[in-house]
Amino acid sequence: MVLFVGFQGENTLGRRIQDGQKKVRIFGDEYDVRARIETIGGYSAHADRHELRAWVRRVQGPIHRAFVVHGEPEARTAMAQLLREEGVRRVDLPSLGESFELA
Repeated sequence: MVLFVGFQGENTLGRRIQDGQKKVRIFGDEYDVRARIETIGGYSAHADRHELRAWVRRVQGPIHRAFVVHGEPEARTAMAQLLREEGVRRVDLPSLGESFELA
């Protein structure tokens, strides 16, 4: 699953994925979008921790992996801890330019 938690600007890769485009171009290469795409509307830097926890609890099935990419370092660390408390098996806090192999 790819979870969008905020506004995706017009003509951006995020917006194309969020709008349901089946193929996207990334750095000149074309890829099929094979992930389930979800959006939490209304998320902001002031999102309520309890609402986010409740959303995670409503996701069906185990969450195997999550990436926390939004917010200041302290807030990201707190969100990662919340996700771990809710049973997410692996939580990554990527650094700028870091890449991951997803299987």
